Amino acid sequence: MGKDLVTGRVFRVSVHQNNQANPAISGDIVVWQEYGGGYKVGLYAKELATGREFPVALSTSSQPVRQNAAIDGHVVVWTDLDPTRPNQGTSIMAQDLATHRLFRVARIPDNSYNPQFGLTVAISGDIVVWSAAPAHQNWYTQSHIFSKDLLTGQILQLSGRPHAQVHPSIGSSTVVWEDYDSRSIHVRRVVLSRR
Repeated sequence: MGKDLVTGRVFRVSVHQNNQANPAISGDIVVWQEYGGGYKVGLYAKELATGREFPVALSTSSQPVRQNAAIDGHVVVWTDLDPTRPNQGTSIMAQDLATHRLFRVARIPDNSYNPQFGLTVAISGDIVVWSAAPAHQNWYTQSHIFSKDLLTGQILQLSGRPHAQVHPSIGSSTVVWEDYDSRSIHVRRVVLSRR
């Protein structure tokens, strides 16, 4: 569902009958994941101004589960997980909806993120952020926040505390996330320097 905050009108974003979850919006484009049964989880988008609905990344039983989409401008990022192929890791993928260019942002090894939370991704401008454990470390106690500049390809580790750092979000040049220490949960932030 959606709501126009100016008019107060509540409306249905998609008319599909399948279960839908995890919507994200940028401008007038909404993206969401849609469940088609079994391992079929695909991503769809809708331009609210025109009413045009279209698939972003579909999934079949022999393709990865597409989930946890985020969007900024015309670039959608999401995670690809193939539950039928263990030990293959998870890819963070992106597609520019204007040019239809599809590309991999990063490959995350198995056991480097909390399967309960999934792999959360976020995007602002040319920066994508996510949470994962560095190689050979426990995701529960050592996960950190990473960023990738899509223009330069540079990947940075943004957090350094010895606790689980999860659920990053980014707006402009500020990245925020949850820091789970042994006693409580805190919200942390870092401001990225822009070129």
